[in-house]
Amino acid sequence: RFEICITDNLSKDGTVEALSALKDDRLSLYVNVSNIGPVRNGMAALSKAQGEYIFFLIDKDTVDEQHLSPFIDYLVRERPCFGFVELNSRPEEDFVEVIQPGLEAILKAGFLGKHPSGYFWRSDLFGQATDMSIVDSAAKETDFPFDLVAGFLAAEHPASIVHLPLVINANLRPAPQEYSRSFTYHGESKFFCSAENRLKTYRYYLTATMQLNLSRKDKEKIDLKLTNRR
Repeated sequence: RFEICITDNLSKDGTVEALSALKDDRLSLYVNVSNIGPVRNGMAALSKAQGEYIFFLIDKDTVDEQHLSPFIDYLVRERPCFGFVELNSRPEEDFVEVIQPGLEAILKAGFLGKHPSGYFWRSDLFGQATDMSIVDSAAKETDFPFDLVAGFLAAEHPASIVHLPLVINANLRPAPQEYSRSFTYHGESKFFCSAENRLKTYRYYLTATMQLNLSRKDKEKIDLKLTNRR
């Protein structure tokens, strides 16, 4: 009930050779002609997916396979619009928190500066959001275009936060001595932690907020949260 779609960002570590040796119709492998950076590479992978739903996982995180079927069952049964699986979550009584569209959904699920592994979307809604020019620009200049997608969708569609230990962050796994935490970043200036990139991301979030069909008061509440968090 799933496919795995991988875009290799012109790696030189034997990834393509290893994946090419796997013979499974559920695996689709694409190799970029040049290194286009991690964020645009992630967007490229999502654009290749053919399923009704798409789920994002960066190269260093993993999926706990025992929780994959329950998650797919949830998608089939509940038909959510978009949301995210809480990273490193533990099973709780409330398996899913559904937040109705509008201000509350935006505050809880949009413009979060969130680690991208675990985001999921209905494919048609993701396509509509990523066609927006501001999302395309954000993918070239920031680390968080998916947060813009979530913000735009939360204004009009329910957001779902899934509490399921499906996604395991790389930081929780023991790493081999030669392991690098990032293969595709080159230079500290490209990391979000720089003041310049934080300010650039905030500007994108604020510009996107101004485009939402909300009252001025609601927009001010979103801006206040963004300002406090940044």
